[in-house]
Amino acid sequence: MNRGELRQAILDELSKTSTDTFHTTALLNRFIQRAVDFASKYKPWEQTQKAYKFTPILAGDETDEYFDYPENFYTDSIYRLAVGTGSIASDERYKGITFEEYLNHKESNNNSKKIWTDHKRQYFIYPIITGSPVVTVWGHAKPDAFTDDADEHPFTDDAQVDEAILGYATGLALIKMRGSYTKQGKDRQAEAIALLNAAWGEQRLRQAQKKTEDAEIWQHTDFMNQSAGNRTTRRGSFNLDY
Repeated sequence: MNRGELRQAILDELSKTSTDTFHTTALLNRFIQRAVDFASKYKPWEQTQKAYKFTPILAGDETDEYFDYPENFYTDSIYRLAVGTGSIASDERYKGITFEEYLNHKESNNNSKKIWTDHKRQYFIYPIITGSPVVTVWGHAKPDAFTDDADEHPFTDDAQVDEAILGYATGLALIKMRGSYTKQGKDRQAEAIALLNAAWGEQRLRQAQKKTEDAEIWQHTDFMNQSAGNRTTRRGSFNLDY
């Protein structure tokens, strides 16, 4: 459902024919956005997978080891990193490890393995890259904010998640009414979470049937029109309009 359809569905559940001074259009729109944001962050969904490539401007010192997360990526959501020319067929994929393992690896001065890790809103690449390579990172991105009633959320293709978003937003609207409606709202949100868990289980099952030779499930990527080519990007400033 798009935002307009979600808002009308909430009103139907509240037995209202239109918005009013209590449940205004702006308030219901905020509840819908919160519900989409909640669902999007709840699990590492296929629908939120994104890949971004950039050509960093390197300083030629130790600061070339780390880079800022893409602005719209969830923290700690990068799950794959490659360095090369920006081609998935030829780029070299680095091994992701924990931050502590990364530090231990650096202390050993072992340059034989090409690794990466992340910590808070930064990710680290070792050995330090040189030249003008293209770095591609895969992670999970926040959904775009609604700007129009015709806008759809990333889960319109999944009926269970779509219904969960409606339920969560309706729960917020009921809780706003207070009194006996508070429990109804919390119950509606619990139903929404159950739907999200069911949808996630089905998605995991589908992905398990697509395992690659190295048994990694999450290989699907969304390149978001990556054919735009290499982009020169400063550290902390990503071109996200692919």
